[in-house]
Amino acid sequence: MSNKEDWFAVSSFLYSGISSKISLCKDFPRLATPKNLKELEDAIKIYSKNCITSGKHLREEYQALCESLLKQSMENGNKRELPQENILARTIEDYRKQERFDPQQLKQIEIGLQKGIDVSKYVDPCYDGDQMLEIR
Repeated sequence: MSNKEDWFAVSSFLYSGISSKISLCKDFPRLATPKNLKELEDAIKIYSKNCITSGKHLREEYQALCESLLKQSMENGNKRELPQENILARTIEDYRKQERFDPQQLKQIEIGLQKGIDVSKYVDPCYDGDQMLEIR
């Protein structure tokens, strides 16, 4: 096997593991502890930075998990260990740390997150702030 094939195999294995853990947390929300969510978030960052394939779908799955947990929490009237403000702040901070978005793009992402919109539809550095606004 070539080095590229080796990395592709490793990337696929890691992707599968991260995706499975996200699915497990969706199916069993009690497993979605702050520690587990932080580990998932860190794994996605490392995967996105170092693996051959894009981590976009993992980030989208993770975002959907967080939104689902918030929705369940609000429907049940329970206070989760992860209040909405923390998830939003952490997610916005993640986008800032990526250093791929300019201030106008970050503003549109932040507004979308605050309004509970699925930002994965427009979180792409190729869209400028005005395009993100239009999509949002």
